[in-house]
Amino acid sequence: MVSLHTPAKPVLGLVFLGLFWLSLPVAAQQESRQPSRTRSVTTSSQPTGSPAPVSSLPADSRATPNRTQGEINFMAAQELLELTGFPSLIKQTSIRVLRKEIRKRPEMREAGNIIRDFLEDRISTQIISEEMAKYLADRFDEQELRQLKAILDTSTGRKMFTSFETLPTDDRVRKASYLDLFDEQEKKEFQTFYRLTVFQRFSDYTSMLLRIGMQSFQEQFKLQEKDFVKELVLQPREQQPKP
Repeated sequence: MVSLHTPAKPVLGLVFLGLFWLSLPVAAQQESRQPSRTRSVTTSSQPTGSPAPVSSLPADSRATPNRTQGEINFMAAQELLELTGFPSLIKQTSIRVLRKEIRKRPEMREAGNIIRDFLEDRISTQIISEEMAKYLADRFDEQELRQLKAILDTSTGRKMFTSFETLPTDDRVRKASYLDLFDEQEKKEFQTFYRLTVFQRFSDYTSMLLRIGMQSFQEQFKLQEKDFVKELVLQPREQQPKP
């Protein structure tokens, strides 16, 4: 059982250590990379097909006196993020990493469930989504965001952008093995998407986008730190059998 004498500082230290290690993979990616550079994909033939069409824009999506173009871009970015599931993926991955760090200390294993329940309840996926949407809305216009949404709404797009392990980063797509993710039709779609400037830019910005989501998770946790310590101390006492 987590005791009054050991939980707060050691557990908080492990939590922040877990958050630090979680942020390292994306921190190594630099936002200064040029997204418009020419790329090459390891394939057995030249890409075929035509660029994915931009989905038709609804009539009420145009900027009005009551809705600025920035707001429209922000809404389109949130729709795109909902399709990828990135905000929820970031939250669940962060919680999993933190619990893993806690389990390395046998005397604190019971704190793992407390951390999970607390973060599930207190960390807002909506806030993570909003921070990530701001980043995208500053870099893509509505038409580009809806084109990306059309790409991600395909089976090829879902395979690429709904898992950290399959994101089309530069080092991955240059390996022939990356195409093993797809069936023959999806390979053709991937080759088509990959030629699109908007797809290349989104792929380049993905690492920084995930970093922003993780930073949002960390900032929310820091704001909840005092309540977390109370929960860590009081919950085990409440679960003790009464004499």
